[in-house]
Amino acid sequence: MVRVLLLIAVVALGASDAAAHGRDPIALHIEFRHDHPQDVLAGTTIGLLTSHDGGATWRWTCEEAVHYQDPFDPDYAYAADGTIFAQTFTGLGIDRQTCGFSPTNLGKLVISSVTTTGTGVVYAASSDATDHSIYKSIDNGVSFAPVSAPGQLGDWWRSLEVAKSDSERVYLTGYRFIGTTKQFLFFVSRDGGATFDPIDTASFATTDSSMIDVVHIGANPDLVYARVTFSREPDNGDVIYRSTDAGATWGKLFTNGDPYGVSFLARSTGELVVATRLSGAWHSFDDGATWQPLPNPPHISSLVETPSGDVWAGTQNYLGIQPGGRPPIPSDGYAIMKSSDLVTWTPVMRMQDLAGVACREGTDVFVQCAGTDRGLGTAWCCLVSTLGITASEIDCSGPRSCGAVAGDITVPPPDGCCQSGSQPSLLVVLLLCGYAYRPRRAACLRARGHRSR
Repeated sequence: MVRVLLLIAVVALGASDAAAHGRDPIALHIEFRHDHPQDVLAGTTIGLLTSHDGGATWRWTCEEAVHYQDPFDPDYAYAADGTIFAQTFTGLGIDRQTCGFSPTNLGKLVISSVTTTGTGVVYAASSDATDHSIYKSIDNGVSFAPVSAPGQLGDWWRSLEVAKSDSERVYLTGYRFIGTTKQFLFFVSRDGGATFDPIDTASFATTDSSMIDVVHIGANPDLVYARVTFSREPDNGDVIYRSTDAGATWGKLFTNGDPYGVSFLARSTGELVVATRLSGAWHSFDDGATWQPLPNPPHISSLVETPSGDVWAGTQNYLGIQPGGRPPIPSDGYAIMKSSDLVTWTPVMRMQDLAGVACREGTDVFVQCAGTDRGLGTAWCCLVSTLGITASEIDCSGPRSCGAVAGDITVPPPDGCCQSGSQPSLLVVLLLCGYAYRPRRAACLRARGHRSR
């Protein structure tokens, strides 16, 4: 009887996106490996995607292999030697091209943000219940040591970024609660994290739902850009601010009320770009004094500039049917697109063309993503079924296949629904693949602080 009720629940959830949690498969973060432009990673709402041929082919690492679970989105950092650092539910994870995320000497400390430089320096911010330190590694993550503790226990570090031109210049944002009042935190370090000076946040139009993120540091490390989400100006929209004096003063550059937020990019040419998933995109050639709309941009969830100067964007692979009554997002047909002039956009990657699991059989990534039956199939085969992936190197017709059995009734996976324009709730997929309702670390969930993308 319980199994029949589960069947009814799954079918009911699939009938209404608004009634359940579901997220589009989109790229929230794209990053190129320092001095190796052929190597690129994309942190997405379905896990980690990696390419080692400049985006021609992409492979997938599931959430279980990175040691986190939806709806959390980890912070990733790509080191110059190819090491990938990831914020996980079991501490700071590190993959040195071994196809497995191993812990560092930080153990299971809750790490809320991580960033790397091109010189082997890695910074990590701890927001553990017993520790609020900033940690630094000078040997590319082999060992970490605490360098300072600018806040107090209970603070959550939201954004930790280091200047590309000066590995000693570090910006840090976060928040704390005093009773029920949210207090925003902003710091700058000029000595590699040994000391941090506070930055006044009074200039930011925040609400209790806001987050402050550092979104770019200039070649002159005193030039810094910050984004305030869920700002009170406009109502619940995003605002981009700029400081030319390391945060001593701030000017408002751009505001937009798009319900899915604003992505920002400062190009090496000095051109500034802002983009949204629903409301369009704009650019500025005069430090944000004026903005011109881009002609027919895709629906953009993230932006990055390649080493050669092209702009890559996370875009809308499928029609985005959103929970909570928010407007749908039209499909661009691709998950990542690129442009050299912000006028013509060409495809980089479709979710349907994912080449397979990132690692060979026998590795931890393969075992977690394609070798372990999550109760009703493997994670990879459920992804294949849901997103219409055409790769066939892994047999998904046998014991790895994605499906649910209730009594004598087999519940088929939602084949083809994404392509038809009627995207299923991802909760159905999570249930089918055994992801849903597993224990999650509350501290990690506090870190989300962004819209349900």
